[in-house]
Amino acid sequence: MLLKTRIRRRVGLWLVLASMASLLPLAGLAGHSARQQAAFCVGQVWLYDGRALFPELFKDVSFGAFRIAQAMGDELLLDFTHHNYLERQDVRDELGDTESAQIGELFESTGIWLNRSELAHRSVARQIEFQRSDGSAGCEQAPQAVSAIDPFGTPRFETRLQQEGSSEVSGTPALPDDPRVREVHYPSGDLALKAWLALPEGPGPFPAVIYLHGGFSLSAGDFADAEAFLEAGFAVLLPMLRSENGNPGAFELWRGEVDDAAAASRWLAQQPDVRAQDIFAFGHSVGGGVAAGLSLHPDAALAGTGGSGGLYLPGVFASWSDVVPFRLDDPMEQRARLLFSNQHAMRRWHTAYVGSEDRSFYATRWVASAAATAARHLEAEVVPGTHFSSLPEAVQRFIERISRAASRHPQS
Repeated sequence: MLLKTRIRRRVGLWLVLASMASLLPLAGLAGHSARQQAAFCVGQVWLYDGRALFPELFKDVSFGAFRIAQAMGDELLLDFTHHNYLERQDVRDELGDTESAQIGELFESTGIWLNRSELAHRSVARQIEFQRSDGSAGCEQAPQAVSAIDPFGTPRFETRLQQEGSSEVSGTPALPDDPRVREVHYPSGDLALKAWLALPEGPGPFPAVIYLHGGFSLSAGDFADAEAFLEAGFAVLLPMLRSENGNPGAFELWRGEVDDAAAASRWLAQQPDVRAQDIFAFGHSVGGGVAAGLSLHPDAALAGTGGSGGLYLPGVFASWSDVVPFRLDDPMEQRARLLFSNQHAMRRWHTAYVGSEDRSFYATRWVASAAATAARHLEAEVVPGTHFSSLPEAVQRFIERISRAASRHPQS
């Protein structure tokens, strides 16, 4: 399958569909009193007071609606109405004036996870009775319960791929015109994969950064994005992961690719020009998702990880539904690919940087802040800019952090 073009379109679509902070007020709901209910179930639709439900996000929003899309034990996945629908006067009138609405198709998979008890203590205005587009009832009374997992631990979760594909880009991009860069190969299981390795000038060994590119293949511009690490005195490895740039293997979306990045770290730790105790990983966008997975990986030779615009929520999978290689209706497949809900399994610290104008990650900012409070290994920082323009500032902040960490292990 040719994935790259469609995936890039889907990445762009996700940036638009998940812009929950622009939800508009719904008319006619101010008189409804809040009603808490612990027995939330999959399929229900609720109206809510945004300033009470998500005060960190919806400071200027009065009311909205969400649908309970999935349940994993006591955790619920909430999908929210897309702002373009709420701009329609007929939808606002219908939601505001009636107890019944045919709104099953008005929701996008924005994907916020919230505990049942926490949701019960927040302001939910009332439940809306509705029918799905297929005419079935709006509530499943016995949602699937999924226990906590260790995605890369023992016993290991084994993904089941429904389709095998690779990136549209079949070859390696031209090596950057820089004498510090050379192409290398590293093993990942039985795969032999390509990478670029760049060493700073001067005597080593050096601390190092594995830079995980955005999108689903390495491009010529990725070295420019990572060059700041090199200028700061870090060796830089830019791995090409399975199925991309002509590499062998199947596209798994944050499973085997995380194994590849962990294998790259172990290979890098064996290089004589690298200080094995001072290797870090950083990724942007999709690469940030790989870096987040590395914080869970027991076999990664890494001191810490970070990412810019890469701390994803489950809703991203629905927005990439035509290229996702696993069953979307299997919550375990989704959960095994994300840092969220797996913070208990973190092996090393992870810093997530989110652009102040990155509309697709408004929800991530709130959830990451709450998760970082509970997980000692996870931090979240907001940096100026959009999904793309925030990258240089995120890189600089990560350099500052890892430079302090690396200075604790000076070269002997």
